[in-house]
Amino acid sequence: KAFGAARTLIEHFRRSELANTKLKEKKQQMNTPQHKLIQDVTTQWNSTYFMLERLLEQRWPITAMLSDSEVTPDLTAMLSDPE
Repeated sequence: KAFGAARTLIEHFRRSELANTKLKEKKQQMNTPQHKLIQDVTTQWNSTYFMLERLLEQRWPITAMLSDSEVTPDLTAMLSDPE
């Protein structure tokens, strides 16, 4: 369930230009490395590790973005029931 939530979160930031731009700005404000989020690949087990590692690195800017309803209007509902 946690992996599904992580994938949903990353997919949102990859698909939404607004969310991605705002995340970049938040990373800059918080002096977080400007690394992109990593989406895992089901055939490569280590990609899940790298996805989670990057989420941990970027956790504070992402957490700040989750409270912005302009950027993440339906994301909370999606995260509570990931596919």
